[in-house]
Amino acid sequence: MKKIAVIGAGIGGLAAAHTLKKLRDGGRELEVTLYESASQCGGKILSERKDGFLCEYGPNSLLDNRPSAMTLCREVGLKDKILRSNDASRKRFIFSKNALHYLPEGAGSFFTSGLLSFSGKLRIVAELWQKKGDPTKDETIREFAYRRLGKEAYDKLLDPMITGIFAGDPTKMSLMTCFTRIHELEMEYGGLIKAMMKLGMEKKKKGEKSGGPAGPGGTIVSFKDGLQELIDALYDELRDITELSAKITSVSKVGDEFILTVEKGGDSKEVRYDRVIVCTPTHVMVKMLQPLSRAVSYELGRIPYASVSVIALGFNESDLNRPLDGFGFLIPHSEKQEILGCLWTSSIFAHRAPDGKVFLRIMAGGMRRSELVEKSDDELTALALRGLKSTMGLEATPVFQNIYKHKKAIIQFHVGHKVISDNIQKELAKFQGIYLGCNTYGGIGIDGAVKSSVEAALDAAK
Repeated sequence: MKKIAVIGAGIGGLAAAHTLKKLRDGGRELEVTLYESASQCGGKILSERKDGFLCEYGPNSLLDNRPSAMTLCREVGLKDKILRSNDASRKRFIFSKNALHYLPEGAGSFFTSGLLSFSGKLRIVAELWQKKGDPTKDETIREFAYRRLGKEAYDKLLDPMITGIFAGDPTKMSLMTCFTRIHELEMEYGGLIKAMMKLGMEKKKKGEKSGGPAGPGGTIVSFKDGLQELIDALYDELRDITELSAKITSVSKVGDEFILTVEKGGDSKEVRYDRVIVCTPTHVMVKMLQPLSRAVSYELGRIPYASVSVIALGFNESDLNRPLDGFGFLIPHSEKQEILGCLWTSSIFAHRAPDGKVFLRIMAGGMRRSELVEKSDDELTALALRGLKSTMGLEATPVFQNIYKHKKAIIQFHVGHKVISDNIQKELAKFQGIYLGCNTYGGIGIDGAVKSSVEAALDAAK
């Protein structure tokens, strides 16, 4: 009987434990325990309804063309409960020069859009004739964008997109790690437009939708009561192998066994396992894995995180001066605004706000303004209202507000992250039987965390 511990019951740890339980139920001789230091599972995924508004503590949606997360939803019986976003949510906006500009989805609307100047559009077309970059160079996203698309496209398209996904700083982030597929497309097809044209033709033959400038392909999905439904379904399945309020303070190895120090209810004990899968954020791993390997701990400590504040505001629909006919908007860093952007939550999914109300989710902070997470709730609300006034012209008084502050919220894959990842994996290979899941090595968001954690579980079960 192989004993396996999974540390951390966020979405990655839950996915790893689910995979191991499935193997166990299929006849594999496994004994699995899932440890979580908090009193509930889910990590930053938490949905709660307040005064009729559905608030998401962290992530608020999935994409239905991301296979790992969607497979997990189906395997826990949520296939028929998936809530598709409203059609209007495909419309996205960029705030530029004191106006919200519709981000075009196709080539035709792209050339008629006022977001980019004529010369900026021509520079993007000129991407067709740009030479391939050095396949071995770990470029920043800004370096890549300047080289292939030009400064204006970077400022108004790439920069806000990175804000929306990572709350990151594109002048430091690694294209090779953050967007591995884009790097591969350039190397394989010689350029992005060439790749889009060829892949678009292939998808058209298959009847599939392609992603465009406005965002990735696929449809945004969630559940009626938020992403919490996925967490609850996983916990219901794993309840008998889960220890909540059980903090792993150290991991070491003696002989062939890993020794975990577990603190629970004021008591401390040591437990032994044959395999260990760690699915916590990397900044939590640093101290935990130090007894096992100072080298691994050091490398993990080099990985930065962005802090983000989420200001959720509800308004009377009658107080709005424009229709919320889209997903929301992002703001380029060059616009010098205090907020990063705003999701029009009640326009994306049904059941997010009471009748006659609208619900907005404003983001502030990120890698370039992480200090904003230290501001008080009142200061953040005032900051968000100033942002809504300058971008949307909204001057109404909110009827609801809810603030979430996330210190070390989103992992950042800066240039050099691949070297860090390789160093970690090389060092861990000396301690056969320990695996790191979630977004440690790369991979974006929920799907990336699920994919790497499931892979770790399959390796551990061999």
